[in-house]
Amino acid sequence: GKKEQVWYIKRLSDKEFFIGHNAGTLVWKNNHIQPILKSPGGGMVLKKVKLYGKEVLLQASYNMLSVFTQNESGEWKFSNTIKGFHSLIRALEVDNEGNVWASHLYKGLYRIRLTWNLKGVDEVQFFDKMSPLSCGNLSLNVMRLEDEVVFSDGNSFYKYSYGSFHPYDALNEVLSDIGDTYRIIKAGENSYWFLGNKEYVLVFMTKNGFSIKERMPCSIFKNPIIEYQGNAYIDKDGCSYFPLNGEIAKYRKNIKLPECHKLDFISAKCYDRKQDSLVALSLHAHDEENRVVLGARYNN
Repeated sequence: GKKEQVWYIKRLSDKEFFIGHNAGTLVWKNNHIQPILKSPGGGMVLKKVKLYGKEVLLQASYNMLSVFTQNESGEWKFSNTIKGFHSLIRALEVDNEGNVWASHLYKGLYRIRLTWNLKGVDEVQFFDKMSPLSCGNLSLNVMRLEDEVVFSDGNSFYKYSYGSFHPYDALNEVLSDIGDTYRIIKAGENSYWFLGNKEYVLVFMTKNGFSIKERMPCSIFKNPIIEYQGNAYIDKDGCSYFPLNGEIAKYRKNIKLPECHKLDFISAKCYDRKQDSLVALSLHAHDEENRVVLGARYNN
């Protein structure tokens, strides 16, 4: 019965889900969907975080941040919106120092310090780049890798400490070509999917560093992922599911592919739509590697 846009579905327990809906935040529990009273619409991302020693849910919507708290019976209730901050946010993380990191939907990144009562802001700092050598107005990303908050700017990975960003050397040494990663999903013990707009990369982490286990270009899908909307779900058997634009992809690990055999082409024909005729193409090899070269007139 909910026909408008849903931006996220967040699992909080085996029987309880939060839903970010255009009309307001919903909770799905015991097979019933109920609106959370007074909650704002357009919730785009929800995180369970710990701020000032208190566990709360922090939600970003079209233009505001909201706080949800638990009552004595354990039910999550809308508490308040946070005054003093308005922006379109697509990703949220809270680091060990209590900084709230919020990625703008299109460009830039905010570092926010909330008041002790979580009703306002003490400090807001905006970043349009992480490196002095970078151009501004980039799409900056914030993610979590185990207990660390990690950032990317389309070219490299970074950490934040002592008031500034520093290159994450251990990641950049191995993953220098996937600095456009915008989301990290745990895929099993010591394994993580690094999701970017052009490629999904399965990364293995050890005490000695990182290594790449699998690369999956987004171009293999019929319906490409909507920009910055990629995600992954890992089931109990270790299979990964990726939502696409109109379908779902399934990845099974440790599957041995059949041995490839050489194919010999007997004939090739080109259909001429204008003349409604078939034209036979030459399969004569043009070089020592037995490659067949088609004329430019047949390039489409």
